[in-house]
Amino acid sequence: MEITGDEQKDLKTISQLNINQVKELLKEYNKDKYGLVLADYPTRDQQYKNEMFLWVVRYVNKITKENQVEIIEYLIEKGADIYSKSKYGGWTALILASQNGHKDIIQFLLSDAGGADINAQNNYGYTALIVASRYGHKDIVKLLLQGGANINAKDNIGYTALKWASMIGHEDIVKLLLDSQNPENFYEFDKLPPEVQEDIIRRLEIDAEKEGKSPITLASEASNLDLVRYLIERQ
Repeated sequence: MEITGDEQKDLKTISQLNINQVKELLKEYNKDKYGLVLADYPTRDQQYKNEMFLWVVRYVNKITKENQVEIIEYLIEKGADIYSKSKYGGWTALILASQNGHKDIIQFLLSDAGGADINAQNNYGYTALIVASRYGHKDIVKLLLQGGANINAKDNIGYTALKWASMIGHEDIVKLLLDSQNPENFYEFDKLPPEVQEDIIRRLEIDAEKEGKSPITLASEASNLDLVRYLIERQ
């Protein structure tokens, strides 16, 4: 669900309110405009509760910068299912929070009180660890690894968290993932398509020039041994 211009205005207003006011304002949502309304939330069907819950998890930073966990707890207390998946895409609350960098909410979802499935996958095969790695949320990656996330999980195109982080260039996350354990599906640079290899090398050379280091040094710092070998052989 995308936020419209009108919604942005209302969410900006929400950000200025405290937790009790947020609860009250959520009850005032117009069903025709938002498709979701909380006026009679406790009595609504489960699908309705779950979709609103997931919507709030996704856009919580646009709703308020404070009391975010309390808002999530409130919705769960009133009937939202923490294991629910969105109608479109099959996103769970934990995957959405990990994609958007909502650290406090993730800590709650992974706590005994939350009990979220840390390795749940959406319709694209993404886990919380995969999206956190892909979008560069290092602190979230740490949390998920500490919580026992499966580093070897693959999405529908066969990419692991490590491969996504390597492809996009999140070297700090690559190192974190490599240091956490020895993944079965280690990032094998020489098996990538030639055009992908060249794109990665080009980005690496640009970063190396900016930092005054050699591409081999940067690849070594990221513990990407396959890329180091490739660069050495290409010299």
